[in-house]
Amino acid sequence: MLCISISVHSEPSQGAFSVGSYALEVKNVSEQVNAAITNAIFNFVKEQKKYKIFDLRPQKVNESSGDFHYIFTGSITGSDNGIKLELILQSTSDDTKRTISKVYQNANLILLDSRILVSDLFDLSVNLSSYKTGSLPEKKELSSTENEFEEIKNIDILSGSWQGEEGIERIEIMRGGRAVAVLSAGTSIFLQLKISDGYLIITQSGTPNLRQFGNLPDTVAKKAVELGKTPAWKFLISTNNKILSGEKTDINIEYSGDEIVSAKDVIKKVKWFKN
Repeated sequence: MLCISISVHSEPSQGAFSVGSYALEVKNVSEQVNAAITNAIFNFVKEQKKYKIFDLRPQKVNESSGDFHYIFTGSITGSDNGIKLELILQSTSDDTKRTISKVYQNANLILLDSRILVSDLFDLSVNLSSYKTGSLPEKKELSSTENEFEEIKNIDILSGSWQGEEGIERIEIMRGGRAVAVLSAGTSIFLQLKISDGYLIITQSGTPNLRQFGNLPDTVAKKAVELGKTPAWKFLISTNNKILSGEKTDINIEYSGDEIVSAKDVIKKVKWFKN
């Protein structure tokens, strides 16, 4: 199901605020893990087009940080029980601080989650209360098979019926890397599955159809179909093979009258549950 946002208002001009982006504090993780996480995070920071980003790595935050409207920093802390990621966006004018702090079992989960974390941190309209700051948990807190996610090694174990995503009634996964998604809009789409670097990658086969843009006027929906953009998913799986958790890349359509004024990719968290 394609995500559709209808908007006719203009966004703030790009580069309205400057951000000094400093190195993260890193403790007890390998150089490989450090490089993978920090490179991903700073790439996502640079995607924040409403800000003018200055990449100041490997510098740490210092007294000259007041030269910017905001400073971005954070930390990565590892232990036997997981990896704690903390991201901070702080205003230099009034010391207002936005903080996201989460604990992950492994680096793969951070990489899967980090684009959304960065987007939420920089979107000042997002309430960050759900991102609770805390210490690394005890091992027993990570014991539930429904809260532990790992790489996928075999597509065939996924065969069966899945559900849980808004706009999709169910997904029927078959052996051999094929699936059918039955949409709430009254149409079905065919999907292809493959494994890449331990992640399950799902893409739509062929081109989009008109019913995938059911919330748009017909004239706009037809033009959206002509763009040829289709949704894609990237998942890890729970250790009991019952939950797929990850992110969905979709298209966000903005229009004015009969004309499309913007068609951008958007990322959102999704989970599928096996029936």
